[in-house]
Amino acid sequence: MPSTRVTLDGQVVDERHFAARVDPTPDVPYPNARMLGQADIEAVLRARLAEFGVTVELSTALVDFTAGDRGVTALLDGPAGREQVRVDYLVGADGGRSTVRTVLGIPFEGSTDDSLRMLLGDVRADALDHDHAHHR
Repeated sequence: MPSTRVTLDGQVVDERHFAARVDPTPDVPYPNARMLGQADIEAVLRARLAEFGVTVELSTALVDFTAGDRGVTALLDGPAGREQVRVDYLVGADGGRSTVRTVLGIPFEGSTDDSLRMLLGDVRADALDHDHAHHR
């Protein structure tokens, strides 16, 4: 994971590291975190799901669901409107405002700091050093 350089008024004023770098060992050959862009992660996951005959529907939101002994009935809201589907199982990977977690009554154990606003972009800017992340 690259360190992050903090820039103010065009000058680097700090360099931050998410974690200390650890040397690999035979038991843990890859001990350090890696960074991969969101689009790349989604492509890897979609390709793997396709191997199982699963497709990902974009612009489709889970509105509600009910689970029973024989599967899950899900209400979806997509480009064609609302649709009810019956599936064997439901995977809840729907982020911080999780419908799955809300419906199941599972609390969010983290916290949100509304005073901190961040825009994360996976972009290439030739004026910046490509070996570091940059924060301004």
